[in-house]
Amino acid sequence: MTASINSIVSGTNNGGVVYLGSTAVGGAGRSKTDADTAVGVLWSLFIPAGTIQANDQIVIRPKLTIPNSATTKNFGIRTQTGAVTIYSLSATTSASMLPWVDGSMRNSLTSQIWVPNGTTGIASVSGTALLTTSIDFSIDQTIEFYANWGTAGAGSNSITLESALVYIIRGA
Repeated sequence: MTASINSIVSGTNNGGVVYLGSTAVGGAGRSKTDADTAVGVLWSLFIPAGTIQANDQIVIRPKLTIPNSATTKNFGIRTQTGAVTIYSLSATTSASMLPWVDGSMRNSLTSQIWVPNGTTGIASVSGTALLTTSIDFSIDQTIEFYANWGTAGAGSNSITLESALVYIIRGA
């Protein structure tokens, strides 16, 4: 399912918050089972050209439930065009994934810096450097939330995207 930008929450100038999209599925979730190791897209968001400006900050808040087992579960966020990975996280003995993915435009529509892969919270400390990308937001982009399993199973376990929120904070 691909969502489109819904509304502006407050302002479009410096300091305003622009709501890009969300999925709140009320417990039904969108899941990827362990029947195979192929990547499955859980949700995607279409961002029209020019929506994100040169000094904006992008905030992505997914909430996932996963089975608490030793099997590796992988979750990521990437662009559909060019397949640039924005964020990825792998987990084993956990019951949920609640990453706070934060990216900043670097005074350009084609240069960003993001939290490191594998960090999970707003106050995370990481030995991994910040992630830099060159996603061109002067053209249409679709961001995909995806999941896959490290090892195939019987198809009885799922990685479930319970909800996600994507917004931008206008920069100076």
